[in-house]
Amino acid sequence: MVLERIYVVRHGGDPSLTSYGIDQSKELGAHLMTLDPGVDKVYSSPFYRCLQTMSPFMELQHQRAQTGSTVTSMLPEHGIREWFGSAPFDHPEPAAPTILKSMFPSYDQGYVPVVTPSKRGETLEQLQDRIAMALRGIVEQCDADGSRAVVLCTHAAVIIMIGRILTGQFPVKVDSDDFKAYTCGLSVYARSEPVVASLARAETEDSFASRNSRRRLSHSEQGM
Repeated sequence: MVLERIYVVRHGGDPSLTSYGIDQSKELGAHLMTLDPGVDKVYSSPFYRCLQTMSPFMELQHQRAQTGSTVTSMLPEHGIREWFGSAPFDHPEPAAPTILKSMFPSYDQGYVPVVTPSKRGETLEQLQDRIAMALRGIVEQCDADGSRAVVLCTHAAVIIMIGRILTGQFPVKVDSDDFKAYTCGLSVYARSEPVVASLARAETEDSFASRNSRRRLSHSEQGM
């Protein structure tokens, strides 16, 4: 069994979540419970606002623990964390894992991220490389353990880059209004035969395509 769906969501109104953002996250959590195929794993940016956004869904999963298969942990993937531009100084870092674990019981301290960005930020080219590497690692993990559907909770710039990488649709202008990133919005990427998504870099395409049995990902968006 291989990964069939990638559900990409943005955090709620921040920081930290406003009352509206909290309401959004509760609506999102309830909606995620209805998806088919159901969510098998949750990967989240380790920044507080993303973990907080996924908390209502994790609580609903916990309530269903006695009824069958549930998602029990949030995997803090630094490969999908916030993008900061390249700079000669250190950018903000997520809180320490021990602190996040005390706030979010489902936070998995034992998870080893696929990739971690530089504290000094990244160029757009480096961002694309980082996201492509993270996606390859996530898909590889899910294909190996039989997960059919996963949630990635992340940030606006990362969501846009995820959409471009997974579909192979790269605009001529990097600031084109192509993939949307509404707060608590949901984008669904589904594998389909047989075309390979053509990524911007040939080596990235070849590596990603081979790990995906040369399938591509189609895309749909759902506003919350």
